[in-house]
Amino acid sequence: MALLQKRKWINCRFCNHKLYRAGWEIKARAFFYCSNKCKGEYQREENNSNWNNGSSRLPYDKACSPKFKEDIRNLDRNCCSLCLKSQSNQKRKLTVHHIDGNKKNSTKENCITLCTSCHIKVENYYRQPKARVEYIKNLKKIIKKRNESNLS
Repeated sequence: MALLQKRKWINCRFCNHKLYRAGWEIKARAFFYCSNKCKGEYQREENNSNWNNGSSRLPYDKACSPKFKEDIRNLDRNCCSLCLKSQSNQKRKLTVHHIDGNKKNSTKENCITLCTSCHIKVENYYRQPKARVEYIKNLKKIIKKRNESNLS
């Protein structure tokens, strides 16, 4: 005969609705939601580990036009500045990344071409405060080399 697990009352993490769950389930998961709607609402904005003060919703400045982005890609020879994969090897268009994270600072000294994979890695790396200074230095070096090679 299987041992019956003791059931306990717990609260939904978002709305505090009472839920009746088995002991093993409580041990297996840290948080409970009464519905997918509550889970979605809770994980929105500040409670989401990827939340960055709503910066993704801020508009870009007018200088960051499709032509500007194409110019940046051309400066980087249509290759990702980190892994050096070319546009022809990518399913998606190469992205233009703002090094300082400021969407209002659309200058060629602050923008760099990245593939989707490297862009995701850079965005996650950038959120680590200790790594931010080193990260900006490294990308500025890449831009300096790019500018020097385009002058010659």
